[in-house]
Amino acid sequence: YFSQIYFDYSTGGVINTYGQSGLYAKGVQNGDDLTFAFVPYTNTNTKYNFFLQKGTTGNYVYQVEKTEEKTLKGDMVSTYSLSYSNNKLEYVTSLGSDSIPFETVTMTYYTGQAGEQTMQDIFGYRKPYDDAPFDSSLYEEYTKIHSLKEIHSADGGKIRLDYELNGLPNATEGVPFGGIRIKSIVLDNPTEERCDTISYHYEQAFHTF
Repeated sequence: YFSQIYFDYSTGGVINTYGQSGLYAKGVQNGDDLTFAFVPYTNTNTKYNFFLQKGTTGNYVYQVEKTEEKTLKGDMVSTYSLSYSNNKLEYVTSLGSDSIPFETVTMTYYTGQAGEQTMQDIFGYRKPYDDAPFDSSLYEEYTKIHSLKEIHSADGGKIRLDYELNGLPNATEGVPFGGIRIKSIVLDNPTEERCDTISYHYEQAFHTF
């Protein structure tokens, strides 16, 4: 994987970077779009193309629009197409070597009540709208807003994520702190009529950042 990618616009739009897992990447900027080609050192038969589009949250925010796996001869192996809504990933569609879609994974996110106004708390998460912008009160249900809630697979399976408020440790119990951490993950497999839950517990309520 790549721990960092450096964008050097002084090189005529050509971007090179090295990763930590024997990967080499070369990118080309074309207007608001970026294309990266990733070639593993340990695999001489395959390369990966990443097509990025500029997001709407800032000039330097890019979203992966599509990934391709090709042989070095240029033959298509597979493609993943990514779709966004309000800068949140909504769909990942898998396409075969013939570029025909065969599977789509859908993501949903926590939202507030319809028509209810919210505002940022002092940590940058959501809270009920009020006249106290610097109030340090925390609201677990509101803090979840915009976080990933469910992942729906093409076969009807579902992964549900729940969160709890972050915490700082003190001598006896955790003190609520800004942000959230994973509380549980539910794996719902209707094909096998099975539903498993993974619960997370944090020693002395240590924070997760």
